[in-house]
Amino acid sequence: MAAASRVIFKYPVPITDTFELELPYGANICLFAVKKNDKGQGWPQLWIEHSATGGDRRVMRRFRLFGTGRTIEGDELVHVGSVITGPRVWHLFEDLSACKEIGSWGCAG
Repeated sequence: MAAASRVIFKYPVPITDTFELELPYGANICLFAVKKNDKGQGWPQLWIEHSATGGDRRVMRRFRLFGTGRTIEGDELVHVGSVITGPRVWHLFEDLSACKEIGSWGCAG
């Protein structure tokens, strides 16, 4: 059987303390960066690799965003990356304690 096709998709990152993304089971975060337009304006994005169709197995993954100098609270936070947006630097973490299963497949990433 041939392996499922995988593609890298782009997801916008809101400038907020906490947000969640519904992703296919086993999705892999490739990059956290600011993508700028031709006028030099940009917004933080996540590039995430997963199957081209998304598949039936889905999980809700929670992310937390901290500015430099802020207290980082949480025992199961994994650093995804950091970006500079003008005068601010943002540090993105995935909260592994908050992964919610959708259906009965569990969480992976």
